[in-house]
Amino acid sequence: MKDNKNESESHYRSSSKNLKYSDKERYKSIIETSPNGIITVNTKGTITSANPNFVELTGYPKEEIVGSHFTKLSTIPLADIPKYLKMFQAVMRGGKPPKFKYSYKRKDGEIHWAEASYGIIKKNGRISEMQITCREITEEKKAEEALKASQEKYASLIELSPIGILTIDTKGNITSCNKKILDFTGYTRKELIGESFTRLKILKVKNIARLLKILAQAIKGRKIQNFEISWQHKNGTPYIGEARYSTIKEKGKSTGFQMIVMDITEREEAKKSLKESERRFRELFNRMSSGVAVYETVNDGEDFIFKDFNKASEEINGIKKKDLIGKSVLKVFPGVREFGLFDVFKRVYKTGNSEHHSTSFYKDYRITGRIENYVYKLPSGEVVAVYDDVTDKKIAEEKIKYLSFHDKLTNLYNRAYFEEELTRLNTPRQLPLSIIMGDLNGLKLINDTFGYSRGDRLLVDISKVLKDVCRADDILARWGGDEFVILLPKTTQSDAEEITARIKGTCKKTSTKKIPLSISLGISTKKNPSQDIFSILKEAEDRMQNVKLLESRSIVRSIIYSIENLLAEKSDETKLHTERIRDMSERLGRATGLSASQMDKLSLLATLHDIGKIAVPQDILKKRGALTEKEWDTLKRHPETGYRIASATPELAHIADDILSCHERFNGTGYPHSLKGEDIPILSRIILIVDAYDVMTHGREYKKAMTKDGAIEELKRCSGTQFDTKLVEKFIEIISDLKY
Repeated sequence: MKDNKNESESHYRSSSKNLKYSDKERYKSIIETSPNGIITVNTKGTITSANPNFVELTGYPKEEIVGSHFTKLSTIPLADIPKYLKMFQAVMRGGKPPKFKYSYKRKDGEIHWAEASYGIIKKNGRISEMQITCREITEEKKAEEALKASQEKYASLIELSPIGILTIDTKGNITSCNKKILDFTGYTRKELIGESFTRLKILKVKNIARLLKILAQAIKGRKIQNFEISWQHKNGTPYIGEARYSTIKEKGKSTGFQMIVMDITEREEAKKSLKESERRFRELFNRMSSGVAVYETVNDGEDFIFKDFNKASEEINGIKKKDLIGKSVLKVFPGVREFGLFDVFKRVYKTGNSEHHSTSFYKDYRITGRIENYVYKLPSGEVVAVYDDVTDKKIAEEKIKYLSFHDKLTNLYNRAYFEEELTRLNTPRQLPLSIIMGDLNGLKLINDTFGYSRGDRLLVDISKVLKDVCRADDILARWGGDEFVILLPKTTQSDAEEITARIKGTCKKTSTKKIPLSISLGISTKKNPSQDIFSILKEAEDRMQNVKLLESRSIVRSIIYSIENLLAEKSDETKLHTERIRDMSERLGRATGLSASQMDKLSLLATLHDIGKIAVPQDILKKRGALTEKEWDTLKRHPETGYRIASATPELAHIADDILSCHERFNGTGYPHSLKGEDIPILSRIILIVDAYDVMTHGREYKKAMTKDGAIEELKRCSGTQFDTKLVEKFIEIISDLKY
């Protein structure tokens, strides 16, 4: 510390060697008593002196300051050290001493602000030291930040104000505006600032003239009352505002004006509406789609008389206003007491609380529907009922409710409703509780054969059977696509079996119909409260599936038989034609050396090869003359229909590919897949030859029969193109001994 002291004294001597002794003392005294903190730093950055006020500013003892490098004082934030070093080095190289504000930390940890300025000390014409003067500005900084915060708060209040605020200079140019002005006008701030308000398209000419006149008065210092202004948004929306000016002055001179605009469009429109309507908004009252009736009390709520009645009320009630005004509600509509509406009037009158009420209503003095009322009390003491005829709405709601619980196709209950009822009826009081699960047989086959519309009719037919057999308390529902379920409260297993027998019997009565009606049924009964109802449901379903497995073959055979008969009715596929095809096919198959299993398939294929024609319209199958392109396309789809029918039937699935290929040609020009040569299944090639021969020799309604020799010649001609050459040769050998 002694060296530091000597260095400090040396500094005073060197910095004032040209001064008289009194001057030196004065200089030292000035530094020591300065209200600012002063330090000197040598060219290495070491602090060589520090006055008392610097010690006071930092809170560090002088002995910790003098002799330290100025960057190592913990008063300087670490992040700022590089900046101060750079500044120090620049000054020491002869740079211009800067002046700046900075924050620092006192030894006690408090953050303060100071303003620093640099001075250069030279010795023998060279820079030897730097003098740094620090002025405490913490309070100034706080005041500055408070002012900035205040300004930001003021600016935010103006910007976010729900009232439009803009400033205009004395020339009428807009100098600032808040967001609400932008909302009002539709312009951007860039479009408005600097623009004369008189040139904006939002203002009409008469408004511009008026504003200019008001502005001139304001410039002269006259007090301006609030005034109305109208303008148009950029998108065309009209606005009405209430505006006022205030003068902006600087040094006593007017430099511009602040204009505050409040949107009063709704208020003015309401005032205008009030002026255009009568005391109780007569026009609005009469044009309301809802019925509105105004009642005046008699004997403090003991009765009410009609005070007013709008047109909608006349239509709803079927009574003219002139026949009601001044009359008692109880005398005109005695039902208001019966349906509780009169009590609503009394409560609203007594309490002043509004109420909703739904009730029946009269038309021509008869109850004809439902209305919903909203009843409230006016400040005048009158009671008002606003009401609507909701009869159609109630009907629609009932319809929606019906649809939400019913299957659209069959009109039976749907699964959602059944599950609710299953839960509701699952009580000891309903035991024994039986469930019948049913599955309509052959629906997929019918859909694939005749289309979904025919399948839908089959679903409707079985639904009618089930409804006819079920009792009033039974719950019948469509469970899924082709599944139905019946819930039978208080029904034993034997009673449920009798019901299934009746269902089966009714279905058999449809045997005269073209498509047989058949359903597989399974029963399960809950006898004890401890049994799980959903397990009972599952048991009924499992039993139904077992029954379906046992019945499926006979059902499919029955449906296939019906399809064959229908095909014979709508086309030329007669039984004799089928027998001839089967006989000739089997002969050709044996001659070709087919195995026993192939022969079985060939026999079945001979019968059903054209089963897909069941889906072709009869007018196409029996049309005389050439088919149109559209009709031909329809006809050519029948092999694919036949394929789908066979694929859906386990007994026919093994001949599905052969059915699909019965119209392919040996040279690849057939349909539907243009197969060629031996890619066409051999059974299909056989049927193609035999079927063509039988059609040629027996003819059709639209085509005369050929002689046997003529048909053989035609087979030879088409051999290798339409027909397999080898098979044609064998077939000709076979039919030479046949009568047909």
